[in-house]
Amino acid sequence: MLQLTNKPTRALALLFLPVVLVLACGPPLTPDSNRSELGPNVDLDHDGLPDNVELRSFNDRENFRRRFTWGAEMQFYNLSDHKH
Repeated sequence: MLQLTNKPTRALALLFLPVVLVLACGPPLTPDSNRSELGPNVDLDHDGLPDNVELRSFNDRENFRRRFTWGAEMQFYNLSDHKH
């Protein structure tokens, strides 16, 4: 296997990040104003996710990407000294 860094956790983070970004960039769904009135756990499109946590708008997806990449970068550059 190609060794990306000298730390296996960094290599794992680098391999995992593109997968999450591709999943977060899915096609936009049309908003439905009635979904929020039905309750917090409603799943009208039956995709396994509550409708209130889906990333529907461009801004939702962009904010998720920014927060996720920020967290990944913080973990990559600020690894703890914790030994398992």
